[in-house]
Amino acid sequence: MADTQRDLAALQTLFANNATGAIGAQQLRDFLVSTFGGYGGLYSTGASVQTVNIAAALLTAWTAAFPASGTTPDAGALKQVAVTVAGTYAVEVQATATATAGRTVTLELRKNGVLVTGTRVSQKFAAAGDVESVSLFAIVTLAAGDLLTVYASADVDATSYTVQQGQFTVRRVG
Repeated sequence: MADTQRDLAALQTLFANNATGAIGAQQLRDFLVSTFGGYGGLYSTGASVQTVNIAAALLTAWTAAFPASGTTPDAGALKQVAVTVAGTYAVEVQATATATAGRTVTLELRKNGVLVTGTRVSQKFAAAGDVESVSLFAIVTLAAGDLLTVYASADVDATSYTVQQGQFTVRRVG
């Protein structure tokens, strides 16, 4: 039988009453894969140039996926991480980038296409060629099937934004 990641309520039913000693090896295995949780993410494999406008759009810098368990990272056209088990997740985004001179680029985390409150971070570039880093961290409650994406916007349309290195990671913590 395959090991199954379970949410907290499902784990509690596995161990609700062990008066008869009926906890089997599979229940223990499911407990372990659930406790050590789901994880996954995306990262950039080299410089990735994108034109960013005032209106936020999907960040396309993610070109490869980290190993995953309990999530489905998509480094293809969707550039998203889908979670397969409901829970509380720690989400981190880091990007080191360059941009058109005198621009501010803002990154934000979205859940199912909607901004996650408190997750906007900005990079201010004074001159072309400036290298700036930005990090974002959030604790987010997700349902099975929820989709996480990163969006980018700029203070001036047609801003050239080049992610040199970046990671977008998701880890279930509860």
